Amino acid sequence: MRTYFDGVELDAIFHSIRDMPIVLVATPNYEERSIGFSQWFLHTCHSQKIDPAKIFAQFLWPQGTSSRVDLLEKLKISQIDKLSEQLQYCAWTRSVFSYPDDFNERQVIDLIHEATNKFSDEPFSLIIDISCMPRRVIVSVCDAVVEKIRCVDKAVRPLVFFVYASPKKYAAMRYAQNIGNVKGYFSGRPIHNCPSDHVTALIFASLQGYEGKVLYDEVRSRIRSSVTTFVAVSGADYQTSLATMRANQFLMEQRDIDVSYYFSLMDGMEKLAKRIEAEGLVGGGSGLSRMVLVAPFGPKVFTLGAYFMLSNLRSVNDSIQTEIAHVSGFQYLSLYSLGLSHFNVFKLCVEI
Repeated sequence: MRTYFDGVELDAIFHSIRDMPIVLVATPNYEERSIGFSQWFLHTCHSQKIDPAKIFAQFLWPQGTSSRVDLLEKLKISQIDKLSEQLQYCAWTRSVFSYPDDFNERQVIDLIHEATNKFSDEPFSLIIDISCMPRRVIVSVCDAVVEKIRCVDKAVRPLVFFVYASPKKYAAMRYAQNIGNVKGYFSGRPIHNCPSDHVTALIFASLQGYEGKVLYDEVRSRIRSSVTTFVAVSGADYQTSLATMRANQFLMEQRDIDVSYYFSLMDGMEKLAKRIEAEGLVGGGSGLSRMVLVAPFGPKVFTLGAYFMLSNLRSVNDSIQTEIAHVSGFQYLSLYSLGLSHFNVFKLCVEI
């Protein structure tokens, strides 16, 4: 199976799904953007007189224990309350699961299947808002999408869209992560324990910057390594671009690191795809075990891209190990972003 993404206009969704049943998946939290798409989409469905019986909304609800803050949990519930008018026009459910402690990825996969099985005997559209979805959960949701695509006939294969809402700005003070080992999503092991001699690391720079520095130090210990840092340049939000560059100044100054600039999320996705495809064309013969490692420390959409693009790489060259780097999972205990700027829509295209 080969997949790729097309960036589509927001209104184009309705041209594709007009007569299909719809499953909407989102993860409300404390941020305004966490419910922005759900509000717009359900309101538009109602205004276009789409049959409410054909719409099902599933709200994934990460629930921590050790990091639980009751006040913030009430804020999350208030977000659902803000959707009360739109939720009159569809069936919906709130699906609670443990995160980050005792996280069970199979539970999330099964929740997605439970929602999509409601329309399993006909083609349907699956729209997944990843704006405020934890990265580990995004990987599990992608697992569920792949399982669904592979287990159904082409005639009833779902039409899949992923949505990412960009905020107006990021909060000046964000809850700091405790950085220990950088781990791999696929293996579950610290990156320094992954048995590869030659590592190609593709790092998307974050506003914090320290994750990339930790990963760079670990990659340099290999017999051979290649590191590329992708840095966002946005004319619409140049302050965030400058802050990201300052936070990642160490990486950008290293002579053994290539720096690649991207000017939109879709541009970043396309550059990542070309870089990973190029790795699949590199022949063996060195005797060194190889790994292509994507570290999507920037916007969450690159976790999505890394998952499907690395899957494509494995399908053409199964001798290459692949991995997605992440830091310890947690729930934000303060607002991470402020406001809502615009929606980015990515259509998953599938070739089997």
